[in-house]
Order: sequence, then C-alpha cells, then structure tokens
Amino acid sequence: MMGPGSISEILKREIAAAGFDRCGITPAEELSPEHDLLKRWLSAGCHAGMTFLERNSRRRADASRLFEGARSVAVAAAGYGSPYAAGIVAGPVISRYVTATDYHKVVAGRLQKALSSAAEKIPGMRGRVCVDSAPVMEKPLAVRAGLGCQGRNSLLLIPGVGSYFFLGLIVFNLLAEYDPPLPADPCRSCRKCIDACPTGAISDQGYLDARRCISYLTVERRGGMSGSPGATPGSVAGPEPGPTPGSTMGSVPAPEPGTTPDSMAGDNLFGCDICQDVCPHNNPGNESSIYGLHRDVRLDAITHPEWMRLTPDRFRELFDGTVVERRGYEGFMGNVRALRSE
Repeated sequence: MMGPGSISEILKREIAAAGFDRCGITPAEELSPEHDLLKRWLSAGCHAGMTFLERNSRRRADASRLFEGARSVAVAAAGYGSPYAAGIVAGPVISRYVTATDYHKVVAGRLQKALSSAAEKIPGMRGRVCVDSAPVMEKPLAVRAGLGCQGRNSLLLIPGVGSYFFLGLIVFNLLAEYDPPLPADPCRSCRKCIDACPTGAISDQGYLDARRCISYLTVERRGGMSGSPGATPGSVAGPEPGPTPGSTMGSVPAPEPGTTPDSMAGDNLFGCDICQDVCPHNNPGNESSIYGLHRDVRLDAITHPEWMRLTPDRFRELFDGTVVERRGYEGFMGNVRALRSE
C-alpha cells in the first residue's frame, strides 16, 4: 500500500507538470474558525446580492462533504499576471483575470488531467476537481495547505507569486502528507490596498465589503453599474455599505458626501485590479505558463467611444469563450454606458 508521502509526491508532480505554479495539500475537514468568520461577514451584509453564499454555509466550510470518502484536498495555483499591452490602457479597464479563455475551463481541464495521471499511478485513488464549481472555501483551504496567507484585501498572497493567480482544488479519497501553514501577517503595517481603493471597500481588519467593491458592481451584481438594465442609478445591492450595527467586522472608510460606489468606479469597465496593482507582493509582468491564461491585448487598445459602438457580433468576437461572455452583450453595454466618457 502506498504511503502518504508518496501519494503527495506523485500528485504534486502531476500538478506541476500540468503547468501550475504552486501546490499544497491539507486535510479535508471542517474549517470551524473560518466558518465563524464567514457567518459574521454574511450577517454584516457584506456579500451584497450574492445570496447563494448564504446557502449551505456549513457545507461550504467542510471539504469532506464534497464527495463521499473525501479525506484530502490539493490546492493548486495558476498565475495569470500578464501585463497590459505596452503597459498602457487606451480606455476603460478590463481586469487582468479576463484571459483569452475562460479560466474555469482551462484550470479545471488541467487539474482533471493531473488527477487522471496521478490515479494511474496511485492505486485506489478517486477525486473531484473544483474550480469555482462547488460550495467550498478555496482561500482558507489554500492557507491551511501552506500556499500563502490572506492579505488585507482578503486575497491570498503567495510568496514569490503575489495574488495574480487562479485557485483550483483536487479533493481526493486518500490520506496524504500535509503541508504546514505559513507564518501569518504578510501585510504587516502596509495599507496600500486600503488607501488605494476608491470606494472604500477594504477594511483595515482584512475583510471586503462587496457592496462597495468595483469587481462586484461590474461583474456580479445583477444589472451591473448604474445605468445598466435593471439597476437603479446610484444604488447598491443589499443594505447600505458598512457592517450591521453591533457586528464585530470592523469598519470601512466612509465615502465622500454625495458619492456612491458606482460613481467612484472610475474607468473600470469589468472587474478591478487596483488593490492588486498597488500590492508590493505583486509583479504583474509575469506571464502565465498555461496556454489560454494569457491576456487578449486587443482589449487594452479600445477607447470608450469605440466601446460605445460595440456591436453584438464584435462582442462575440472579443469575448466568446471568456468570463465576460456570461455577462452578455446587454449587461456589458450597461457597464459601458455607465462609465463617464473621457
């Protein structure tokens, strides 16, 4: 019978061969402290309109429930930190994570290949691949697997990699040799992400208020930014920004009088990288080693007037097979119309 050390060695080798930058392994067990934090965050209303996060919160905190017999979780990170074309963006900004091919498909496909290869070498191995496809807390699992620590902007910071990466999981049915967590507090006294966030979405206690987050407003919120179909100008999903009175989530900076998160989105058209761009841990010049996780540099050369003239056919040409596709033409154009024209 193969021992835990050999199982970990083989699986990590296959994951590295699939092009991933880092991998760590941790037990598939309940994340009790992390679940308590999640419940407090939800109670404060910081998840905005993402009501799906309220469902199955206990299951979300226990990877052993992902399939019968699950005992271990391998967490893999794939970098995507491609620079903008010539370091210059001509018009509205589309986040770096909008890669040439939808990362869900690319990362899941690579991990499935790694799992299949490992299972050929490890007797009795069964597993499940998850890439934003199951109720599970990926970042806390990555912390426990020793990949890195969560920064003040709530993102995982991996030493030598930063935060420009996608996470994927292989949950499997065997005991393995587990990686220890890294020392905490990667940010120390740094407040660059807090000070740079134009909407004040980041708390000095390390949590994110989605009601103020530009990424949520431009990607996840139904109706998109103000001016989009179904969105009330100046409104935010859910209660007013800030923790529920009596909660212990800390506080986020108050916006200037007369402003809203929508009005402070600046030139961010889809997603936002501001808190990552200013982070000292990041080096956005690193190209991904995985085909499909590179940036379509055509997006950086399109001006606001050109976006305003975007046709459905051109939308499909630019975004077919990307994460923007699920937003749809009308939803994306709502964001375009909401941006102020320079």
